[in-house]
Amino acid sequence: MSSLVTFDLSITSIEPPRGGFGGVIINITGVGFDPAGQRTTVTVCNASCSITRSSYNSLTCQVPPTDPGTLKSKDCDITVTNENGPLETSKNGFTYNASLTPSILDVTPRRGGTAGGTRIKINGTGFSYV
Repeated sequence: MSSLVTFDLSITSIEPPRGGFGGVIINITGVGFDPAGQRTTVTVCNASCSITRSSYNSLTCQVPPTDPGTLKSKDCDITVTNENGPLETSKNGFTYNASLTPSILDVTPRRGGTAGGTRIKINGTGFSYV
């Protein structure tokens, strides 16, 4: 005899709700996620969002990169699906935003010694604070 366990599934929040055109780590809170992360999948704009952490009420995944083309922003549905069970979609749950995409404008100095240790300065936009 086999049994099937299903969870009620819901999404209550997504943080951050916007980011650059790929590589952003998002946290999805709600209920009904597979704690082991094996039976839950997440998609952003129908592309797989790689799960890095999972619990019953929280998922962390890395948003897949997308080609912005000429777009300044792109609204995406986020869908969480449990294997053999329900799915939940957050309509326009994440927005790719070109102004949040890191861009390197200049690196100085352009050369350094062969022994290494030269400090460099990177100028650009969209960098995160660490």
